[in-house]
Amino acid sequence: MILSKNYHNYFIFSIFLLFSIFKIYEANNEYREQPNIFYKISNLNKEDIVKQMDKKFLKPVERQSYLSSNIKANIYVIADGSINVLSNIYADIFTNFLMGFFNNFEINPSYVNVAFTMSPGDNNMWLYLPSFNSFYGNTSLRDYIHSSYYPLDGSQSFGQGQLKDMLKMALNNQFLKTGYNDSYKPHIIFYLTTTSSPDYDAIYQSNIIRNSNKFKIISIGYQTKNNVYALQSMSDCFYRADTEDDLSALSSALASLVTYASNSGIELQC
Repeated sequence: MILSKNYHNYFIFSIFLLFSIFKIYEANNEYREQPNIFYKISNLNKEDIVKQMDKKFLKPVERQSYLSSNIKANIYVIADGSINVLSNIYADIFTNFLMGFFNNFEINPSYVNVAFTMSPGDNNMWLYLPSFNSFYGNTSLRDYIHSSYYPLDGSQSFGQGQLKDMLKMALNNQFLKTGYNDSYKPHIIFYLTTTSSPDYDAIYQSNIIRNSNKFKIISIGYQTKNNVYALQSMSDCFYRADTEDDLSALSSALASLVTYASNSGIELQC
């Protein structure tokens, strides 16, 4: 009788245990299916996340989200190419960040019109002038950005003494004639760096641009150190990121800000 009772209790316990395991498994599956809130903002699905974060191969992410509909903007990207942004470390990181942003939009002169240039170190040459009307689609933009992080004239060098010249382009009529459109909103200059500091000349030139109302300047510092004040001094908006997850969240947040500005017909509000 005692033995039968023990078997009965064991049977009930086994059923309860199996039920508990099933509920835990079901809950875990539900959790795994829940998208991260940052990816919700940009409407990325799991396949896009895998592709975007594949830093080794930089697989293409050809995606048009709900954010891209009728969004028009002029965006001029200046990327620090000095030794503080070593290509073998940061080319993938910053390319993924930028494409995490640009993949929310239709990239071509009729919608989001992009100009891109590198700001090389002081011992490297500025080889390629930026131009609007250069990119038709996300793949060509991604490939150009990634390859630009590898200088053609030798090793990367220290300094951002040429940054002022890249900034001057923003008010150069020849540059503006390549595709700047007053009716597009917003107009943005992105400057991307790690620990480099803009010098006095770059900060002076940035203030001329800001007073001209041609562009808003947004600086993005990844793992910054003692250069935060200098970056803030040259920018309408400054954003700091310490991890790649921070960059991913920032790319989505910036895409939402651009979308709101374009739909509202205003310049970007920090």
